[in-house]
Amino acid sequence: MLLLLMIFHLPLLENTLGKNNPEASCGHIIPASKNEASLILGGVDTSTSEVPWQVRIYFNNTHLCGGSILDRWWILTASHCFIDDNTDHLEVIMELGEFDRKTVEKRNVKKLILHPNFNQLFMNHDIALMLLNSPIRFSRQKTPICIRKNIDNLKECWVSGWGLTTPMKQMSTVLQRVKLELLDWNECQAKVYLLTENMLCAWDAEGKKDTCQGDSGGPLVCNHKNNQKKWYQVGIVSWGEGCGRKGKPGIYTDVSNYLLWIMLKTQEAGYPYIWSSSEYFFAPPQCLILSLCFSSLFLQKTFFLFTII
Repeated sequence: MLLLLMIFHLPLLENTLGKNNPEASCGHIIPASKNEASLILGGVDTSTSEVPWQVRIYFNNTHLCGGSILDRWWILTASHCFIDDNTDHLEVIMELGEFDRKTVEKRNVKKLILHPNFNQLFMNHDIALMLLNSPIRFSRQKTPICIRKNIDNLKECWVSGWGLTTPMKQMSTVLQRVKLELLDWNECQAKVYLLTENMLCAWDAEGKKDTCQGDSGGPLVCNHKNNQKKWYQVGIVSWGEGCGRKGKPGIYTDVSNYLLWIMLKTQEAGYPYIWSSSEYFFAPPQCLILSLCFSSLFLQKTFFLFTII
């Protein structure tokens, strides 16, 4: 067997993926409305067209957690939402429409993949994947979120969900979103016990805005200084010391640390997640040597395509 290595540069791959890949429009939204009716915690009402990657996860017809659309087949969420990988009674709900004029689209879950090293006590590796029983048909209210390896130079960040709008009270019936600031990891470590390198922090310094119970598994998304019209998921709502406490940031799973894991697990399941972010990282589903294929995940603007002869 002869292993051939071919190197492709960014312009060629942009042409290949941008026009022919049906999922190349990740991270784009319809411009936000100005509705700011009610208070996620300190948030504003929003519609699914403003966060079209957001989904709800139901267990026994009851809201369990949030999640995000990775591609037509896969939902990204948090491991701590589940006791085990049993998919009975699990549903993924996509709400379509504006506020009170919404309908829902449902999918059953074919497979649930929890991170094998997730620790409920320390909340490390709090990430999970859900394989749907049928693919999502994208529209302006159902689109995938982008992921990027490099999370430097991010500009504006938002988190969304249907969780508690005030601590210890009631869940929101309307999707909420709130603007938060990313906190430097070292600064966050000084404020939070048991912070690991697989976590990142976001907050409102005054404690007036935050995620709360029911928002778990949902996406923390940011745009980039060089392209403010495209959004990237950088975090998964994981845990925090209460909700909206001054000086206490919310803790999120750092998605960029798990790109290789996502690609390996989706490949193993037979539905490979094959692209990501504005770097147009591409791993062909036919790739037979996973460790070599996915090594290109850590390269910028140079891409490796492996074929076996």
